[in-house]
Amino acid sequence: MSKFSWYFIPYDPTEGIRQTLLDTGYKSYDPFPGGSGSPIGKVTRLRLFVSPVIDGWHKVLMALEDTFPAELQAALPDLLTAQLLDDYHFQVGVGGHWGLETLTPYLRSDCSLDTVQQAATGPVQVAPPVSPELANLPPDIQQMAQQSGVKAVQVDKMMDKMSKRIMKKLPEDDTKQEQVRAALQASQGANWQSAAGQHLRAVMACLTVPEQWYRPDWQSLVNAYQVARQQQRKMPLLPGDDAMLKQVTDALDYSPLYFYLKA
Repeated sequence: MSKFSWYFIPYDPTEGIRQTLLDTGYKSYDPFPGGSGSPIGKVTRLRLFVSPVIDGWHKVLMALEDTFPAELQAALPDLLTAQLLDDYHFQVGVGGHWGLETLTPYLRSDCSLDTVQQAATGPVQVAPPVSPELANLPPDIQQMAQQSGVKAVQVDKMMDKMSKRIMKKLPEDDTKQEQVRAALQASQGANWQSAAGQHLRAVMACLTVPEQWYRPDWQSLVNAYQVARQQQRKMPLLPGDDAMLKQVTDALDYSPLYFYLKA
């Protein structure tokens, strides 16, 4: 299982992120329709999106295979980070410091540190049996799929179809294809029924973050944003593009921050 990270901050960090990365030596690029294209050669990429304000928070999404730079973490002392490390471990923290005690500024009025401690260590609920494919989906999607009678094989076929579609859109570049393949594999690894997944959800429920803090996921947002940019340029849509747009209907309200650092 790959590590999953979620980032939240109570103000718009877009310009701060951009300036910090430029000052650190990164250069910006725009790989989407109408943009400048992707960098060529051996580079380190950092791909981010900043959400519009949602319940007083901005969510920062990062490509699953990228690494959050220490310089950027230092420039965002109010950044709340939640990480699902594996089926048994998670961690949360603020401003680069880990620990439940760092969450105090962001607790809901009806929660205390004792409440958070209980959420982080208490017994997990025994959930109804869920297929491996459904277990990796967000909790609300799991419930909808089960209520609708969606079978595991249907989910598996859908994921396979989406993966092939994404790969076909990429140029024949082995490095990029490997990166995307890794991201697709990682995107199926968040087990929300695991002990760590349930504990993390319980802890986050004690905070003032949006209720559906885990949505949208990175790949759904990238897909929807790509199609929305195509629409802006009056480019014809392909079968399946409408479904991607419906996954994140406000994709164009997110700010892409794509940067690279030459090796």
